[in-house]
Amino acid sequence: MPIEVKITDSELHEALTFIEAEGYAYYFPEPFELAGIRHSWDTIRPVLARINLLNYDMKPALDLIAPKQKYAVRPIRLPDPIDVILFTSLCLRLAPSIEAARAPRELRRVHSFRYERKSLGSPTFSSDWNGWVEAIRTRVKSHPFVAKADIVDFFPRIYLHRLHNALTAATGRELEVRALLRFLEIWSHGTSYGIPIGPKICSILAESLLSEVDDYLTSRTLDFIRYVDDFVFFGKSPSDCLRSLYTLGERLEETQGLSLNMAKTKVMKTEELLGHFEDPKDTNVAMRKNIIDRIFGGDPYGEINYEDLDEERKALLDSVNAKELLERALAGDLVDFPMVGFVLNMLASLRRPEHVELILDNLDRLLPVSHAVARFLSVFEAVDSANRVEIGARVLNYIRTTEFVPDYQVVWLLQPFTNSASWDGLADLRIIAREHRNRYVRRQAIIAIGLLGDRSALLDLKSSLNNAKDWEWRAIVLACKGLPKDEREAFWSKLRKSSSWEVENLTERATIEYARS
Repeated sequence: MPIEVKITDSELHEALTFIEAEGYAYYFPEPFELAGIRHSWDTIRPVLARINLLNYDMKPALDLIAPKQKYAVRPIRLPDPIDVILFTSLCLRLAPSIEAARAPRELRRVHSFRYERKSLGSPTFSSDWNGWVEAIRTRVKSHPFVAKADIVDFFPRIYLHRLHNALTAATGRELEVRALLRFLEIWSHGTSYGIPIGPKICSILAESLLSEVDDYLTSRTLDFIRYVDDFVFFGKSPSDCLRSLYTLGERLEETQGLSLNMAKTKVMKTEELLGHFEDPKDTNVAMRKNIIDRIFGGDPYGEINYEDLDEERKALLDSVNAKELLERALAGDLVDFPMVGFVLNMLASLRRPEHVELILDNLDRLLPVSHAVARFLSVFEAVDSANRVEIGARVLNYIRTTEFVPDYQVVWLLQPFTNSASWDGLADLRIIAREHRNRYVRRQAIIAIGLLGDRSALLDLKSSLNNAKDWEWRAIVLACKGLPKDEREAFWSKLRKSSSWEVENLTERATIEYARS
């Protein structure tokens, strides 16, 4: 019999449902292709179930560089939609075995991305930040010193060969692991290291790699806890803690090829560490923490409906002086990104389009919170359309005339234009769609042009279809729904005749059917 790894109908359904619930990828806008695949799911799923993943041809991922702080960056990747569904299906199949091989929850040692499946319902993955903080508070009572450490560029530096070994040891499913690693090798462009910072499901793979390190540290009777790649060790003396750091550093180097981040590794008295978790002395920071905990459920990027809140919580939000917080956060050379992100998220959740001038005047300083800026700008759908046109013109002028704007920021600044035609900006969008160096940026502009429905611009896009591919090609197909009826039907009919439901073009065919719907 041939050696095969195939995904069942139920696993495929569970994977798509998981992606829809948890999000397609961190750092990227949700792609319309997911809705297109769902629209044709009954046709697509049987095709996917026939694939042997041991000889399946994955597609390369789309890469961007995203800012972390003012000067620090991280690589992010957006894999193909069909590949993400297949990859997620494999990860969900392996997840129970990976979880079973980890330190048990009741030890309160590892607090990140725990897998759980109840008798009914879909699998869940949860991280317990509050449990991590409480474990620190409990343990330090009997330890006067602690050591804190994290791993340098953890996800991008994971060696795939070592991940392969860790997954095989944890699951015993060599064929599934081999199939899974084929995705990661294609996405890493043959460099043999790095798992994508994107699909949420990748976190369970990272946990499987560190599970062996957890076991080793426990066997050395070291008292520690971990949250993703952050470790805290507890000791009776500075020497105890230093010994723990050396033990961790040595093990990471020997078995994983990873190293500690010296800038974030430190031995300290327990009082110093506890200070990080106490209520901040700065009243504004304390207020932010209180609102995030009480109203946003501890998630600084959580979404709420103001009308669903009780009067006490409404009053708490109403008391916030958003302008003062933004001005203070933007004062000086170093922007307080957590505070800016918090204020923008709060204003977006409350549908309060306020203080846009402050944001537009500082776009070049807000790179790491571009996603929050985009969500805030979307609030202007509720105000007079003339404002949107004016604001849109300023955003596009910033994109077109600023000497350097990272592609990541352009992607997010164009997001409001992809959701509504009321932002206008057709002339600038045509230039971006035609000339920008990055194809995902061009895609955003193409989607926006599609909403505007300008026939001349759409005919330009249609004529460029043969030179486009993947994300850009699908955006052109979707945008052409704005053509006059006879032109668009002729366009789609021609595409359908040359595009049957085959493994190689499922997303493209699904896009055609989604656009026609």
